[in-house]
Amino acid sequence: MKAPVLHEPELEFRAGNRHIDPRYGISVFGPADADSPTGPRQIPIALVGPAHAVDGIRSWLQRCQDPIEAKETKPGQENLHQPFPGFSGDSPFGAQLVFDDALVREIPERQLRRLARVDIASATADAVELYADAARSLAETGRCRVIICARPEELRDREDHLPSEEVVTDRQEEQGEQGAGGDFHDLLKAAALTLPAPLQLMRKETWTGIPAKTNGQTVRPLQDEATRAWNLHTALYYKAGGTPWRMQRHSSDLATCYVGVSFYRSASGNELHTAVAQVFNERGDGVVVRGGTAQISKTDRQPHLTLSDARQLLLDALAEYRTTHGHQPARIVVHKTSNFTASEVDGFHEAADLREIDHVDLL
Repeated sequence: MKAPVLHEPELEFRAGNRHIDPRYGISVFGPADADSPTGPRQIPIALVGPAHAVDGIRSWLQRCQDPIEAKETKPGQENLHQPFPGFSGDSPFGAQLVFDDALVREIPERQLRRLARVDIASATADAVELYADAARSLAETGRCRVIICARPEELRDREDHLPSEEVVTDRQEEQGEQGAGGDFHDLLKAAALTLPAPLQLMRKETWTGIPAKTNGQTVRPLQDEATRAWNLHTALYYKAGGTPWRMQRHSSDLATCYVGVSFYRSASGNELHTAVAQVFNERGDGVVVRGGTAQISKTDRQPHLTLSDARQLLLDALAEYRTTHGHQPARIVVHKTSNFTASEVDGFHEAADLREIDHVDLL
């Protein structure tokens, strides 16, 4: 077997500077949109969760305004763990998080305790409704750029105590397919898809630095604090409308529209929907498009689109692309979490033909 090595692509940062490592590039050069008048400078953050979680998240994020030392590494592996430069107006990010008590929605403990008295599916649906209502209330103020939700511990504790086989079996039986998320994270993101402010979910171990354990055993590995800070703050910068880095574009490259098709169930679990989570150009600038219902194939138990729905979904994505970028792409790349049926292939190609786009890749 031959295993070719793909070289890391160079990413573009502030003033056109390039490097292969996102963290190094931001630390040394700054985000790609650092000189843009539309780059985020003040990022109002909204918080949803029980009082103790809200306080813990805010305290840790304020600590992350200052630099955090990198984890000690073996010789030759220094690049794997880089120090976090801090997130403030004076840091390489050139942006700071803004907190306001008016942008907090506390979830009462009595409502969370209620989750422990019902089955997992009902508890998840109830938790999604609680958090979605709070997020909707915050988003409608028009004052926050990102909404951070503290994942309810009551829900997590019950999921972590289930045997892994039982979790898989339940989800497969409930969903009937792979790629149509049915957990709290997926359902809450789906419920909030139309809100003007994106969500960021956080687990308790992220801000406490204490790994989650069940019966004395660590549930999942925990990254070092600098890495956690890097991952979270880069996500917050992006979700606030910033561009931390972008792909290098050559003059000979075709203008490309990248479309990622994903599936999710409604909060009630009665309908399987499809959504284009993001529509990107080749520079990484994206918009969101929402689709209609999807169907489960009887042959492979995977979610699929009808011909007409596939055609309309791509037409809507191309319309948003044109509105955002002012032109149609010369190439379309569609990514999907399930195999393409003949109807989906025909639908996507019909949409491309209607817009006279010759280059179509289906992945």
